[in-house]
Amino acid sequence: MATRYYSDDDFEVGVTPSQLKRLGRARQIDYMRHWFSQHYEDPSNETPHSSEDGGFQYIWGGPYDAREELYDEFGALISEDRIDEVVKYVERHGTVDWAPGTAHADHQRARDEWNEEHKDDEEASPLVPIIRMLESGVVPKFGGQGELAQRQAIIARLDELESALASLKPAHGGFGHNKPPDDDPSPGGVIMEAREAGAEIRKELLKDVPNALAVARATSRLHLALGWFLKKADMVVDSFAKGLGDTSGKAAAVALGVYVVKETLPTVAQTLSEIVSVTTTWLQGVTFPF
Repeated sequence: MATRYYSDDDFEVGVTPSQLKRLGRARQIDYMRHWFSQHYEDPSNETPHSSEDGGFQYIWGGPYDAREELYDEFGALISEDRIDEVVKYVERHGTVDWAPGTAHADHQRARDEWNEEHKDDEEASPLVPIIRMLESGVVPKFGGQGELAQRQAIIARLDELESALASLKPAHGGFGHNKPPDDDPSPGGVIMEAREAGAEIRKELLKDVPNALAVARATSRLHLALGWFLKKADMVVDSFAKGLGDTSGKAAAVALGVYVVKETLPTVAQTLSEIVSVTTTWLQGVTFPF
């Protein structure tokens, strides 16, 4: 597939490298800024952090230097002074070491590995029958106050999920370790998966005619993430119970909502469970309307 570059106001058509080379200064800068924002991000967004181990743990790749990455991509197309202007812009808040963003090959590879590791779990998802029905050509039925009200309820819970996930950034210490064993997905990966799946559901439910199959597949991904969060939430409660030193510890931990950053784990698990439940109910309603 031929390379194309996009900008904030040109995210569908884009330009080829030769077209980009002929553009004026302002437009070239627009396309470079957009490219960088899609391929790189502040490590505080998703990257695990450990003060004991020297700071951010770049388990997804990196750290990347903005100047090096921009010159590698655009050095043969755009003048040095214009690239330097973009470097100055992206580093204006002090970030000089970058993690891979959503369009970066390392980010995509991590997501592919997640899907491969969990493909067997996905087959056990309660969404599988609905997904297969929709894949077979069943046409969903939308409309009516009840169906629209269900959508709004799902969106409200997605808002709660996004808020809870935002407070679970591994940059604030992770969940007790920063480089998980091979059989345990990293916190950053699970948070990323849940956030992207939630965004996909929201995008579709805001449409007049949602893509029910896309919603079902994204909800299945949330179902997988739910299992991970439930396991971690239990670990947090058990750990706190041991700290209290008596059998009432676990009950106290649940009642008090004992956490630090970890306090949000039970909240995320509960919110994910509610989203999976209400979205599955909505999907059943629009897929099997009679």
